[in-house]
Amino acid sequence: MSQEDQEENELRKNFKKTYFQLKKIVRYTYLLFENGEYLDLSGKGNTFQATAFWSGDLKKSAVVQEGKKNATEFVAAQLGLKKQSSYVTNTTNYKKEIAELLSKDNFTDKSKLVMNAFLQIGSVPEMALI
Repeated sequence: MSQEDQEENELRKNFKKTYFQLKKIVRYTYLLFENGEYLDLSGKGNTFQATAFWSGDLKKSAVVQEGKKNATEFVAAQLGLKKQSSYVTNTTNYKKEIAELLSKDNFTDKSKLVMNAFLQIGSVPEMALI
C-alpha cells in the first residue's frame, strides 16, 4: 500500500464523513476556495504533495501542510480533536514494548556461564580425522 493510500485510509478511519469532505487531487490544477483563496497545484515541474484543510468559514484561510505523512494529526489539530494515525500509535506501543523487554535483561553470573557453555557447544565446529 502506498503512503497516499495509507494516509487516505487513516483519514477515513479516524474521522466521520460529517467532519469534512475528503477530496483527493491527482492532477495538476488550481484549487479555488469559496473565500477567494487558491492553491497553485499546476506543477511547473514540481510535484505537490500536501494536505490542505479549509474550515468552510469565508473569513478563514486554508491551512496547508507540506507532505502527506501525519495527515490525521494535522486534520485533528484543525478540528480541535486529539487523534493519531495507527502507525503513530503502533510505533509508540512498540517502543514501550522494546523498553520493557530491555529492562528485563538481568543476566546473573550463573546465567552468563550457562549461556557461554551453550554457545561453545552450538557454535564450535567439530573436526574429524579420517
